[in-house]
Parts: sequence; C-alpha cells; structure tokens
Amino acid sequence: MKPMACFKKAWLAAPRKDRDTMMKMCNDAAMSKPQAAFCANVLALGGAN
Repeated sequence: MKPMACFKKAWLAAPRKDRDTMMKMCNDAAMSKPQAAFCANVLALGGAN
C-alpha cells in the first residue's frame, strides 16, 4: 500500500466515474473487507464518515 500522499495524488487524478465506483464498492461490507486498508483511504478521501 502506498503512503496516503501518493494515494491522494492518484485519487485526485482518477476520473470521477472511477472514484464513484470505488466509493460504492468500499461502502459494501462484503467487498471492502478483503481490501480494508485500501477502502479506508478511499473512504477518507471520498468524504465518507
């Protein structure tokens, strides 16, 4: 897993559609569990509480 600064740069460079898809997947408990660290970053940057 990349440091948050690198992750944030990649997140902001990703198309909005891709970010929305990642947010949707990470909000699904079954999908997010295997990728917990990734989803934690996605949800932090995506504005989820």
